[in-house]
Amino acid sequence: MSDAAALFLTNFSGAAGCAWLGMMLWRTTAENLPRREAWTRHKLCGVVMAYIAFTVCVPYAKVVSPDFLIPLLWPLALTMPVVCGFFVDYPAARGVGGLAILLAYLVVHEGFEMKIPGAPVFAVTAWLLGVAGIWLSALPWKLRDLFRAGEKARRAWALFLFAESVLLVLEAWLWLFR
Repeated sequence: MSDAAALFLTNFSGAAGCAWLGMMLWRTTAENLPRREAWTRHKLCGVVMAYIAFTVCVPYAKVVSPDFLIPLLWPLALTMPVVCGFFVDYPAARGVGGLAILLAYLVVHEGFEMKIPGAPVFAVTAWLLGVAGIWLSALPWKLRDLFRAGEKARRAWALFLFAESVLLVLEAWLWLFR
C-alpha cells in the first residue's frame, strides 16, 4: 500500500471512528444508557476491533521482533483476538483504546513522514487521542463510566472526538493539496 493510500485510509477510518464514538457520547440519554453500557462489554465488537489492530500491527512488529517470532506473528494475530474475546473483560472498550493508540501513532508518523503542513498541531491532538487510548486500554470501565457521567463531561469528550475527526480529514486534505 502506498503512503498516500495509507494516509487516506488511516485518516478517514479514524475520522469515522472518532465521529461515531463522539455521536454515541453526545446522544447518550437515560433511555439508551443500558445499551451503551452493555456495548462496552460486547465481545464481537471487541474481537473485530482487535482483528483490525492486530492486522495493522503485524508489519510494524516484523521490524522489531526476534527472528524466531516472525513466522508466528500472523498466526498470533489471527488467534489472539478470539482468545481475548473469551478472557478479557470490556473487550469493546479495550478495542476502542487500542485503535486510538494505533491511530495516534499512524497520524503522527504519517504527518511528519509526508511533511504535511501543520504536522505539529495534528501530532499534539493525536497524542491526546493516544493518551486517551492508553487510559481506556488500562481502565476500560472508564468508557462505561463516561457514558454514565454527567452531560457536560460526555459532551466535552464528544466535542474533542468531533474536533479530532475534523482534524484527521483536514490532515489528509492538506496533504492532497500541498
